Amino acid sequence: MALFGNRSLREGPGVYKYDAEKTGFFRYWDILFKKFTRIIGATLLYVVCCLPVFTIGLATAGYSYIMRNFVRGEPVSIISDFFTVIKKNWEQSLVAGIVDVVVIVSYVANYLFYSDFQEGNLFYLFWAVSVFYLVYFIMRFYIYDLIITFDYKIVSVYKNAFYLAVLGIKKNLLTLLSIVSLTLAYIGLIWLILSTFPVQMTELIIFYIIVLSMFIPIALFSVAIQMNSWSVIEKLIVEPYNEKNPTEKIAEEQIFTDTVVPEKKSKNSKTGNNN
Repeated sequence: MALFGNRSLREGPGVYKYDAEKTGFFRYWDILFKKFTRIIGATLLYVVCCLPVFTIGLATAGYSYIMRNFVRGEPVSIISDFFTVIKKNWEQSLVAGIVDVVVIVSYVANYLFYSDFQEGNLFYLFWAVSVFYLVYFIMRFYIYDLIITFDYKIVSVYKNAFYLAVLGIKKNLLTLLSIVSLTLAYIGLIWLILSTFPVQMTELIIFYIIVLSMFIPIALFSVAIQMNSWSVIEKLIVEPYNEKNPTEKIAEEQIFTDTVVPEKKSKNSKTGNNN
């Protein structure tokens, strides 16, 4: 199957019955196996578009939309929808990308500064500050989905992302556990490969591992994040609105006004067209 095909594995919105019956671990691998080539294609496009540092936020918005639709079983055109979503959400995505870079640089700077202190107040201060970075890392599970799906101002994006990070703590811890587990499994696989093949092939193997490491882990993490984070968004934002407004029940792909819990639906959708 082509990496950048214009269609999902099946026509029309929604998922097959046997897909809907699968949950958790089994659904995760079901998505990966059935859409692996297209997930890798989308990840390749994402990595290439992230090479200029200032485009990280823009690329992440487009990639989040593609991966969200893969997880939800909705048809999506990788290249077309990727750039359409970027075009529609470029202002907020650009700001979010700048914030990401600033947070990463500040974390590295703090680590390099505080790593020399093994005890004392500065040592404890580093771990206290690390909690902030952990919270922000969890907030990133939601930031770009909120940007591309809901009609929020940038301040409300971060406010809602924080609420979802706190209120969805169980799912978020599960996501963190999944990321750690996948990382350890990937490292273990690399070690197994390196210890199995002859020494003469080591350099070539390492080259391929480096190349694959740019795509495989990102793809694995993204599916896990989208599976868990979107279920939290549905539970805490979409479903409460539909329960309070049964006569105005809105679909998940529609957007909401700029509130923590949306009060009315917007007439225009921010999500890209499902081709």
